[in-house]
Amino acid sequence: MKTVKQRWGNHLQRGQGLVEFALILPLLLLIIMGIIDFGRMLFIYANLFNAAREASRYGLVDPGNQAAIQQAARDRIFLVPPEDVTINIWYDTGPPNYRGITNPNQLAVGHRVIVELRYNAEFWTPLIQPFAAQMPIHAVARRTIQRVHIIQTPTPAPPTFTPTATPTLPPGVTPTATPTPRNTPTPPPTASPTASPIPSPTPPPSPTSSPSPTPLPIVIHKPLLAGRTVVTGTAQPGQPLLLRNIQTGFQMETTVGADRRFTFNLSVPLVAGHTIVVQGYGTQDFAVVQGGATPTPTPTPTGPTMTASPACMPEGNRSVSVRGDRWPTGGGIKRIGIFWDGTRVLTLPPANSFIVTFSVNATRGNHTVLARTEKSNGQPTGDVSLSQNIAVPCQGLFPNLRVASLTLLNQPPLGTYQTINVQVALQNTGNADIASLFWVDLYADPQMDVPRDQQGSVDWVAVNGLAAGSTITFTMWVPGGFSTVGDHTLLAVADTWNQIAESDETDNASDLLTVTLQLQNPVPTPTPTPTPTTTPIAPGGISGITYVRGVPQSGVDVYLYDVYGRLAASVRSGSGGIYQFSNLAPGDYSLVAQMRLGNTLYRGTNVATVYEGVITQNVDILLSRLE
Repeated sequence: MKTVKQRWGNHLQRGQGLVEFALILPLLLLIIMGIIDFGRMLFIYANLFNAAREASRYGLVDPGNQAAIQQAARDRIFLVPPEDVTINIWYDTGPPNYRGITNPNQLAVGHRVIVELRYNAEFWTPLIQPFAAQMPIHAVARRTIQRVHIIQTPTPAPPTFTPTATPTLPPGVTPTATPTPRNTPTPPPTASPTASPIPSPTPPPSPTSSPSPTPLPIVIHKPLLAGRTVVTGTAQPGQPLLLRNIQTGFQMETTVGADRRFTFNLSVPLVAGHTIVVQGYGTQDFAVVQGGATPTPTPTPTGPTMTASPACMPEGNRSVSVRGDRWPTGGGIKRIGIFWDGTRVLTLPPANSFIVTFSVNATRGNHTVLARTEKSNGQPTGDVSLSQNIAVPCQGLFPNLRVASLTLLNQPPLGTYQTINVQVALQNTGNADIASLFWVDLYADPQMDVPRDQQGSVDWVAVNGLAAGSTITFTMWVPGGFSTVGDHTLLAVADTWNQIAESDETDNASDLLTVTLQLQNPVPTPTPTPTPTTTPIAPGGISGITYVRGVPQSGVDVYLYDVYGRLAASVRSGSGGIYQFSNLAPGDYSLVAQMRLGNTLYRGTNVATVYEGVITQNVDILLSRLE
């Protein structure tokens, strides 16, 4: 028999064990949860790395198809919501110089595709959350490209057509005015509704023809230097190309030679900071002119620059564009980081010039966009760190461009290879006038997940200003139409190159317009290019002075239009208001000059005739105030 003391002692020992267990249990549970939490982070990293690796493996055989690469990554993400994972894709040349490539059309076998996945994983353990609520997980995979395939709409025998210069809206046009169209392309033969019945849902067989080789990408020989008057590069032999100067509206046409080379002999020298675009057969390349020896009217920046657009915007989900020029790429610089209020939003490969866009939830107040050069581990290097403030919401006067409607003008039924005409209604819904040039581009079957600077538009219009509250309409078209029956889409975008600082940059694109083709027309026969047999004509020119209030005024933008209403060139008047155009073909021209003094817009016009080898002088332009 145990005594009472012994029995009481046993109860005390059991009670002591329960107390000790109760004291140590929370710590034990925290340790177990911490082990589970960090194990979960390890599994998430392994999953994301595997997804990046599989996506890069897909990219080594189809590197230009970024949508498919992203989908290949998302299909293999299963431990976290795939839509919460940021997927970045870029390219470089690989060792030894690791030069970044921004245009997928310039990829070649031997280059590398790089897939980066980023995810902020949240900790479950309460003790860890006050110190680190999230753990950023970063997985990168790199693969050497083994095959390059340019995605294009397959055609039995692609028709060729002569690209034409841009129809423009000269300053001073009345709202709802339609600009003079370019050289109207001759519509290819289309099937008559009474002559060709609508085919059955089963597409008719394509005409038998030899398969067309994959077209070569357009590549501008870089760098382009200020002061030069020649732009060269390589592209598909025999294809027509068009060059555009984004800032001035200058345009020029040429045809790629049999040796795959093209040359544009410009009538005016290149200016540092201007963007040159070469377009053709559904693709394009662009380059920013670098500083050269030829002086320009304004001092040319010599170091890296960064511009964030817009300068202000309303609250809500918005898009921000960041452009950089003259950035270094050597030394220990491995990438470029873009930050919004100190939080990384994009990581780019090293590049002299770049244009990127990201989305943010803009809250009221002042925000900072920062771009900097970094090492491979994300630490700053190279001494380049540039920032710009963005205000939310906008205060003061700002324009705002909006494509109000995109309307089909053709009457159904429609057929293949038929020129598609659409009407664009463009509004300035802001409270400030636009007094400078910008572009409206039309895209056929656009890839919504591919940056627009990597896609060639099929038509474009230069607009030279739009008053606040005004609406203008004009016609755009798809020359040569589409090659296959079925549904196709069109998209119109205003201010394609972000030249206008707007209060809202998110409403520049129209709604997608679906165009249904029902008739299978025959493939048109290309018109042979005639061989010139006449003696070259000596060019002429125009010169004069711009006046505001009867006084010679410098800094006036002067736009020159040919008899078709096409923007042929533009200059800015210099000291004493003197302006001059040179290397002009003989013929009749219209001139429009405009400038802003404060918030008042001044505009003037004149006409002139250019004769062979002669500078037509004293073509003065008197600018008057627009009421």
